[in-house]
Amino acid sequence: MNSNSTSSDRLHFGQLYALDSALERGAFHFTPVHDIDSPAALLRGEVRPQQPVEFHWHMGGKPHDMMGTTHAILHIISKRFVDTLLDERATGWGTFPVRLYDRSGLELSGYYGLVVTGRAGPIDRSRSRIELVPPPVPTGKAMYTEIGTYFDPVTWDGSDIFTLERTGVVCVVERIKLALEQRKLTNLTFDRMSERHGNISSKPPSGRVRD
Repeated sequence: MNSNSTSSDRLHFGQLYALDSALERGAFHFTPVHDIDSPAALLRGEVRPQQPVEFHWHMGGKPHDMMGTTHAILHIISKRFVDTLLDERATGWGTFPVRLYDRSGLELSGYYGLVVTGRAGPIDRSRSRIELVPPPVPTGKAMYTEIGTYFDPVTWDGSDIFTLERTGVVCVVERIKLALEQRKLTNLTFDRMSERHGNISSKPPSGRVRD
């Protein structure tokens, strides 16, 4: 971890984003052919598979540039996605080999598993604000929600792409978000860290002040 202020001085939570697959209608979604002992370790590059990790079709009708799996923290990315990161000289990422099979059992080429080697510390929930959020449907109940995902800036290693300690959250700096958007890559969603919704409760968290 970076213990000085050089990288943390460049960190603004309004310019950090949680990256995820958008679950667009019809997008392929995959499930592993064999059990994966530790999806988190695979995402974080702590294990390096010697053979391609096999996934077969779970749902959806067509491939996209980013696709989800039944292990929510594992993501499949296209060559266009990889090429964008390479062109931007993005730091804090890698790939693991995959073998994908579509609904008919035919192999799909040109895809990789996303590895995130950049790091930051654990989520600091004390920095989130508490809001009473209206229900998503008229018959529901308003719920108290933590708004904003924060961490101690000095724990960030300065990578363009990184994960938070003990989570599968994939974070990207704004430069990488803009590059991915400009290439018009499909099935990506970006959630601004300062506005990201966290824990939800029917009562305000104990000892926390509600805005």
